[in-house]
Order: sequence, then C-alpha cells, then structure tokens
Amino acid sequence: MIKNFPDKIWDYESNVFNRLSHKDIEECIMTPAEQRFLSGSVRYLKPKRILELGVCGGGGSVILLNAISDLPQTKLYSIDILQNHPEKADKLIGFCAKEKFPNCKQWELYTGKEPSEIIEELCKDGLFDFVVIDTMHIHPVETLNFITILPYLTDDAYVYVHDLALYAINTDFRRNSNYKPLGGFPNINIAPKLLFDCVVADKYVLPWSAYAECGQKVGSDRNTFTPESWNIVYSNAGILQISNDTRKYVSDMFSCLEIPWALIPLGITSIQNSIKKNYSKALYNKFRNALLGNIVLINSKYTTFDLQSNILQLTKFENIVLYGCGKNLKACMKDPLNVCNLADEVWDKNADHIYDFEDTSFLHGIELKMPDLSLSTEQKKTVAVIITTVSKDLKKEMKSELVSRGYLNIFEVQDLD
Repeated sequence: MIKNFPDKIWDYESNVFNRLSHKDIEECIMTPAEQRFLSGSVRYLKPKRILELGVCGGGGSVILLNAISDLPQTKLYSIDILQNHPEKADKLIGFCAKEKFPNCKQWELYTGKEPSEIIEELCKDGLFDFVVIDTMHIHPVETLNFITILPYLTDDAYVYVHDLALYAINTDFRRNSNYKPLGGFPNINIAPKLLFDCVVADKYVLPWSAYAECGQKVGSDRNTFTPESWNIVYSNAGILQISNDTRKYVSDMFSCLEIPWALIPLGITSIQNSIKKNYSKALYNKFRNALLGNIVLINSKYTTFDLQSNILQLTKFENIVLYGCGKNLKACMKDPLNVCNLADEVWDKNADHIYDFEDTSFLHGIELKMPDLSLSTEQKKTVAVIITTVSKDLKKEMKSELVSRGYLNIFEVQDLD
C-alpha cells in the first residue's frame, strides 16, 4: 500500500474534475471512478512531468490537462504509436484533447512513435515523476513499455496502470471485437495485470467502494455508466510507486517476458536498442532470448532465415554478429521482425569506407566495425556470426576465413536482393 494516500483519493479536490462536462470526457474509456481516481491522484501528488503512454481519442489527456491547468510548472507529454484513431479513421490521435485545450503550452503530443524512440530526448529537461500506462493491453506491450521507460523515471515516481481487470470485464467493447481469445482464454487483455503484479513496488488499487460511490453519484447528465453496466469483477485501475526495490528486482519484469506473447510489438528494434543501452548484458540477453523464442511460438513467416533450425540456437550465444554490410543486409533489416535486428555488431572489411560514403541508418544504431578476428578462444565460443552477403564465392571465402580463425558458430541468411 502506498503510504499517506488520502482515504478517498478519487474524491480529492473533486471540484477540479467537476469542471469537465460529459461531452469533454465522452472519449475517455474509463469508468467514472477511474476518471476521478486519475484526476484526484494528479491533484494530490502535483507532479511536474507527466508521461502518458496510449492516447487514442484523448479522453485521458483531457482529464490530465484539466487536472494540471492551474499548475503552470507541470507539463504533460503524451505518446501514441498510432497517428489515426483505431476506430475513427477520420480522426487523429488525441483529437478531443486538441479541441478542449487548443494550443495548450502544457501539452506535447507525439504520434506514430514507440515510446523508446523518443523518451531519452524528452528527458533532457528532467525525469518523469508521474506516468499513465494505457496502451494495447496485449502482452508483452505494457511490460516492454515499463521496462524501457523505467530508467527515465524519478526514484519515487508514480505509475497509473489502467485496465488491470479488462480480461474479466464481460462487455462488448468495440475495441476488442477484432481480437479473438487464444486457446479459449482471453489472454490478450492480461498485459496490464501482468505488469502491475510483477513490478516490485508499493501499490494502491482502486477499491470497489469507489466504483459503487462514483457510479451512483455522477448522474445521467455526466456519465451513465454504473458498476453493473461495466460488469466490474475486480478493480480495474491502480497506482504503483517506484522505489529502490523496483530497480533492484527489475529482473522479474524480464522473466515476465518469457510468458508467451500475443504479437511482436511494433518498434521492436527501438525497444531492443533501449534495453541494450540501459540494462546489463544478462538482462538484455534475457530479453533477446524471450523475443527469439516468441518469434518461433508465433510462427512468423520469414524469408530470410530458417527459424526452426537456427533461431533457437542463437539463444546460446552472448554476441550475435552480422558479417557483410551490403544490399542484402539492408533488405533484411527492412523487416522489423527479422532476427538480424537482434545483432550486437555488424562486421565488414570496408567498414571505414562505408561509414564515410554510405547511409547506414538502416542499421538502427548497431555498431559497424572491421571484423574482429583477435578474440580469445573462449570468447569466440560465445559469438554467433551470421553471413549476410549474396555471392556464393564470397560466402565460401568468408566462412573459410572464420573457421581458420576459430569461429565455428556460423549461420547464413538468404538472398533478398
């Protein structure tokens, strides 16, 4: 339990929330209790830098912007990987917040971006002390969201997680109509619950009494939802507070990634680079092995790599190297799910010249260097080399040289050119 929270945090400075009309928050897919919980938490904690992950129509953004409207030192940064509303193609992400708060100086909205792509840039002026996570609800999205933003949160930051019990809410949400339960269990909706329960932190879960109270109190002129109409079985929102233990036991979050994924998230390359930069080699390898295993489980169709015979073997190695930085590698790297994107380094005998004369942005930050053939015998055992070049003669030559130098873990990709 988070210490010193008011008994009814959802009712804290409710006069601020009451400034909003029903029309203002009709795009917010939260119950009245959850809306007030979010508003009251911001009013009580008065954070300086708020990060919102998942925007959709902008209903949650409206609540946040309303809550900070008289806190001039507070700013909201909202990120959504989509650019258009998923159900209203003619509407942009965040449209209702833009209408309610036009030209708001306390708000920056970023669309078409994975959080890991831009969070470092956003933190040049300081770390975030309050976060709202309300993204896809499909494992592993929320867990990866949390892992990649954790290094950019203050030591006592608060994280509001929504839809903790969406898997148990038997309502006809249109947003879920395209998602079919896998294996008879709707595991697509368990992602927020996995995240919230696996993070080591002090926590506060919105109690049932809040749902009953707010459902009766708001009235038909504001929001007609009641606990019964939403079929609330368990609490659907909670807040956790970051502490030293959160960072100490972050490996629990990486273990959570071993639970089968429902999809490979968009922006997986950016996520990979962020984890590689901010976490230990052991945790990065844990993430990478989880990704490799889930690519096989999801049975993605690759044209570039023989998954069944090769991909699981790669989990045994500490370093994955691509050998050859030509057109074929560029073709491979265009596929965001390709195992080549998990490489630690790219080798090429012309690396110095390539950097000088060609655009290597397709490598997504992977280091390009001259072949390192001077590693010790023991180090070579930990390296897997994937030859990416097209020419059969050149492949044979490169493989022969690697073997002669003691590199025995050699793989190849197919010609995509």
